[in-house]
Amino acid sequence: MNIAARFARTALLVTLAVTLPGCEPSEPEIEHRQITGTIKHMKKSESDPGHWEVQMEFVNKAGNTLSVEGNVNPETEILINGRVAAMTDVRIGEHADVLGRIVTTDQGRTITALKIKIARDESVSFGKSDKDEKSDGAGDK
Repeated sequence: MNIAARFARTALLVTLAVTLPGCEPSEPEIEHRQITGTIKHMKKSESDPGHWEVQMEFVNKAGNTLSVEGNVNPETEILINGRVAAMTDVRIGEHADVLGRIVTTDQGRTITALKIKIARDESVSFGKSDKDEKSDGAGDK
């Protein structure tokens, strides 16, 4: 092999060694953020049982109202008045404190709720109670 061919081969190997590591996907950037806002929309995932898509509105430090969409999965801790609850117990319009994990990759950004805390006024009625529905009027005067 002549000197020009060796030089070309060496240059190619050095170029590949330098550029190939840059072709790998970058490490995801992970951050955690706490927001307080209002639950605006909830939808059970059709493709992934136990997962929910949730939309919240919150006011940022600049005073702007923003909307954020994220996921709730079976590992998300949900507390209503300090008691463990399920996503089916959450109501649209409720105020919630949410701790979320934001993962940013080359493909985009995903937000997953790690913990949802709701303080609910239990004295407020959201419709008919079981007692109202079962009452047949007997004994009412």
